Amino acid sequence: VHSTCGELVILGCMMDIATNYNPEANIDDGSCIFPPLGTLSFGHIDLWVGTLEVNLDCEYPVQEFTVDISGLNITGCYGGASEESGFTIDLDGTTFNGTSNGEYIPENSGLLFILTFDALNTEDICFESSSIITNANIEYEAILEECLQVNMGCTDIYGLNYDEDADYDDGTCEFSNYQINAGMFYFNPEEIQIDVGESIQWNNFEGYHSINGEISTLTGNSFNNPESFYFNPTGLGVIGSKTFNIPGIYLYDCDVGNHAEQVMLGSFTVGQEGCMDEN
Repeated sequence: VHSTCGELVILGCMMDIATNYNPEANIDDGSCIFPPLGTLSFGHIDLWVGTLEVNLDCEYPVQEFTVDISGLNITGCYGGASEESGFTIDLDGTTFNGTSNGEYIPENSGLLFILTFDALNTEDICFESSSIITNANIEYEAILEECLQVNMGCTDIYGLNYDEDADYDDGTCEFSNYQINAGMFYFNPEEIQIDVGESIQWNNFEGYHSINGEISTLTGNSFNNPESFYFNPTGLGVIGSKTFNIPGIYLYDCDVGNHAEQVMLGSFTVGQEGCMDEN
């Protein structure tokens, strides 16, 4: 409170939408603090194309905005009210800076822009901070809605750690040392050689198949493998995988229906085969 030439001067915030509005003030001292006047939220995300909708619901027209978003490798943006209003948008890492070239973004405009990205860095995509400036030069931080969660994991059905609930492949898929493909009516390759301690996985590409390394479907006799193995019949995906630590020659077939009779047979050798008599 000041007095000048008998007139009482009361400094303070004179804007009634401010949280520190002073109805007694007669000179605005620039101290106004404004509540959030809008909300930032995420819309539709397309994980295959690499797009994410960013929405802004503001009570007043907007002349400038800064929005920081984490969790994505962002490549740019397009469309929405910012493009329609002719805004210039600069991308600095994960921060978008939008500036008016004369037109304002209308109040409650909804879609601000469509963000583009080429990779997800984390399962959570979040608004980290924002600064919105209205056409009346009121600056505030928007209400930031909750993070968008994306289930990340191995999405390759032939990965040993395939996650059927994953929406986005994070590059963590694991595979055996060797892969054998099964189809109607074949194993490809039919024969392979591996080192002791290496692993094999059998992938089903069509039909319904098992991996039977116990009793020959054709003869009813044991294969006499160095160690027996069996994987139940499955559809598309990994039928089974195993690490082999005992050297020798292994035989197997598919014991589903008449598949073995259709020459659906395979074999592999563990270790280096050759003469072991030093004489």
